[in-house]
Amino acid sequence: MPKKVVQDIIATKKRTSHRHTPKKTARAAHRRRGVGHRSGAAHADIEVVEGAPKVLMWGLAFASVVFLVFVLLSVFSGATVKVTPTTETLELNKGIVFSADKNGERGVPFRIISLQGKDAVSIPATEEKEIQRKASGKIVVYNEYSSQNQKLIKRTRFESPDGKIYRINKSIIVPGTTVRDGKIVPGSVETVVYADMPGEEYNIGLVDFTIPGFKGGPRYDKFYARSKTPMEGGFSGTIRYATDDAIRKAEESLSSSLKETLVEQARGQVPDDFILYDDALFFEFSPDDSLKNETTGDSVKVGGTGKLYGVIFNKSDLANYIAKKLSKKFADGDRVSITKLEELAFAIKDKSEFNPKTGTRFAFSLAGSAHLVWDVDTKLFAEKLRGRKNTEFDKVVSEMSGVETAVASIRPFWKNIFPDNAEDILIKVNVPGGDVDRQ
Repeated sequence: MPKKVVQDIIATKKRTSHRHTPKKTARAAHRRRGVGHRSGAAHADIEVVEGAPKVLMWGLAFASVVFLVFVLLSVFSGATVKVTPTTETLELNKGIVFSADKNGERGVPFRIISLQGKDAVSIPATEEKEIQRKASGKIVVYNEYSSQNQKLIKRTRFESPDGKIYRINKSIIVPGTTVRDGKIVPGSVETVVYADMPGEEYNIGLVDFTIPGFKGGPRYDKFYARSKTPMEGGFSGTIRYATDDAIRKAEESLSSSLKETLVEQARGQVPDDFILYDDALFFEFSPDDSLKNETTGDSVKVGGTGKLYGVIFNKSDLANYIAKKLSKKFADGDRVSITKLEELAFAIKDKSEFNPKTGTRFAFSLAGSAHLVWDVDTKLFAEKLRGRKNTEFDKVVSEMSGVETAVASIRPFWKNIFPDNAEDILIKVNVPGGDVDRQ
């Protein structure tokens, strides 16, 4: 692309200073006394000119100052190049569809971030009802009696040490014994038992059970059961609970607050060189089913878990993908950035069909004014300029990608060659918002 090149010529004017030095006249009378001279001899007047030595002194001082200035300018020598990068504005609309591909094979690459949070609130239990509920829990039934399987029919009783009866609600088969390393190993099976009667008194801890139906026979001591979980849930009386509408509203409030918290956390975790758009967020809320909507008090707890997923893009990847697709100035090897990229309106097409946990590709749109600014490789620019004559500046600029115009100045002013050390060449890129100094 054509480039406009301007080069500074810095001229320095010398100032000349003149000073008038007055002459002083001194009269010296010398009187000699001695042989051959008379008193009252004539006096001789002598006039001395003192200006000449001071002119020489001022000349030396001026020369010293000039020399010092020359030395200082030589010590602080260098070059500054002010660059205006190539720019272009693309007007985007929602009709332009872009592709995102997790691996970057068929679209701009993206990454997924995920966060999770839990919360619960108490709500008033305004309703009440009479409840009759039997306790239940898991047990393991053992057969040490025979190598033959033993069937236990539905409603077989199991008795706790304190005489409480629990029953199975379906038939089970208890395997027979086996022999392992010369030892008899009882057969066993896991099942669920229910209290014979409702009430909290049937809520008990881990215990051993006997089978009353085998009492008085040889199987009574060889068939038994042990708790795997406590017996829980038994109740008889009045309980209070919250209405379905109250629970729904509490869950909606929890979902909203969890989402807001997780979104804030997610934005804080996005790297500086990545961008997260609002429409690239996915949130799901799962109620906590372990919390029971009943109590003997005045309130119940409602809780849940929120999960947030966010699609993030590398800003440079996104900008170059857009430029490559739409810009007429963009060429292979160019790199660009988009100013205020976050102000573009982003939307995922058919968002409900994309699963951020498993999806690898989706389509999206961007709307707004995309202001492209070409990246200038300042290190390469300085490297190309070092040791070159200022008459070669235009040629070097023409070789640089992304440079619209450039202006150079070399210090001290009488030098016409760029410094041999690239670090002494300061490149200032004039981007929106101000110059960027790069060395």
